[in-house]
Amino acid sequence: MTVAYVAIFLKSYLSSRQLAKKGTRREVQARKKNASARRERALAKRVFFIILTDCACWMPIIVMGIRSLAEKDYSPRGDLPAWIAVFVLPINSALNPIIYTLSTPQVQGILRPKLRILMNHVRSFFSCCKKQQDHQGKVYRFL
Repeated sequence: MTVAYVAIFLKSYLSSRQLAKKGTRREVQARKKNASARRERALAKRVFFIILTDCACWMPIIVMGIRSLAEKDYSPRGDLPAWIAVFVLPINSALNPIIYTLSTPQVQGILRPKLRILMNHVRSFFSCCKKQQDHQGKVYRFL
């Protein structure tokens, strides 16, 4: 899987470099600095998180497989491989479309302002609850 994602990244990188070579020297330099760099960073982040989640979800299966090959008398406890296959691997399948969707510029443009508002509300809530005074001037700490 990692090899396939690296191939996707390299193909995108090479095609964006070919596209950036068209035009005057000044246009090429300006495009190279802005558009392709942003696209490459966005693609690299997307591919990194997809590979990270794939590795995290498949790692228990890989470890059990390598251990069973290395140790002749190794047998996983009970139905552990089945439980991992039923519960962990579907998490990977569910996370990939979410990562693809949330990493697009359109969705990020919608979510960023809303997350800032949410974080400001959370900060103001915790800062107001941190210290409250009663009518006699005593300070109570809630957190």
